Amino acid sequence: METLAVTTTDQANSVTWTPFAQRLTRVLEKLAEGQCLIVSDKRSGRFVQFQGQGSDGLRAETVSNHFLPRSVRLDRSQQDALVRAGWQTPTGTPEQSTPDGDPHGSPNFFVDFPAPIPADRIAHLAVATLAKVLQVPDPGSLEYDAFASEGGSIALPELELTRAAPAPIGKPRDGVETLRNRLLRALRKRTGLTDLKPDADGDIAILYGSAVTFGRARCDPPGIEFFSPLVCHVPRATLKLFRRLNALNSSTTMTRFFWADGTLFARAELPAAPWSEALVVRTFEQFSRLADDTAENLQAEFGGELMVRGSRASSVLH
Repeated sequence: METLAVTTTDQANSVTWTPFAQRLTRVLEKLAEGQCLIVSDKRSGRFVQFQGQGSDGLRAETVSNHFLPRSVRLDRSQQDALVRAGWQTPTGTPEQSTPDGDPHGSPNFFVDFPAPIPADRIAHLAVATLAKVLQVPDPGSLEYDAFASEGGSIALPELELTRAAPAPIGKPRDGVETLRNRLLRALRKRTGLTDLKPDADGDIAILYGSAVTFGRARCDPPGIEFFSPLVCHVPRATLKLFRRLNALNSSTTMTRFFWADGTLFARAELPAAPWSEALVVRTFEQFSRLADDTAENLQAEFGGELMVRGSRASSVLH
C-alpha cells in the first residue's frame, strides 16, 4: 500500500493539514453508529465521507466519477493513486451498488475499517487523499455536513470548517420550491416521465410495483423526504405489529416503518446539502424497492388494504 505523505510544502503542507488531521481524528473517534460525516471541497464538490457502523467499525469513501460533473472528474492517474493508497475501486454504478444488491460494495472508492477503528490512520488517509489526489489546496477550502441516518443534522464545530449550506434561498417558500424543482428534475430524468408534477400538496407521486412513493421537499430543516402509505385500514396497533416494525427498522439504516391512524407507512429522509442528484435518485430507488417488497407482506400479516392493488411487478408507472 502506498503512503500519501502530507509533509511537503505543496498542497499537502503540514502546517495547515496536520492540525486538521488531528481534529478529524477526534471527530471520527466519537462518530456513532448511523452517523455520517461528509467533508467536501467547496469548489469542485470532491469529497471524502464516513459512516459510523458501531460494532462493525466504520466505512470511509471518497468520490468516484459517478458523482462528479465532467469538468472535475478524476483522471486515470488520480484513480490509480487512490487504489495504491488503499482505497478499493467502486464495485458498480449507483444503480448497481445498492445496499440490497451490493451490500459490501459501493459506487465510490471505499475502505471498511473494523472496530476498534484506527481513527488517526483513517484521518491521515482522508487528509492525504484530499490534499494529494483531490487537489484541495488547504483545509480552508473545505466544508462539511453531518447527519444521522434516521434524520437530523449534527453540528461538529471542532472541525473548524464552515457547514455546507443549501442553495441560496429567499423566503422559506422559495427554499421549498427550489428543492422541489431539483427533486422533480431528478425524478423526471430517472423515470422518463416528462409530465411528472407535484400534486396540490406539493408531493410528487410515483407508482412503483405494489406501492406509491411520494417525494417531498421541506425547508425546516432543508431536506428531501420520501414516504409511502403501504397498508391502510389497520385499526389495531398490536404488540405483534410493533415488534414487526421494530424488526424492519433494525434491518435498515435509512428507511423507517411506523403505524399512524390506521395506516402503515415507510419514510426516508435526506439533507438538502450538499445536493447530490445521484444520491437522491439512488435513495428513491432503494426506498421504492423496499416499500414494494414490504407492502404485501405486511398486508398478509396484519390485514388491511394495500394502497395499490393489481400489478406485482416492480416497475415505475405513472
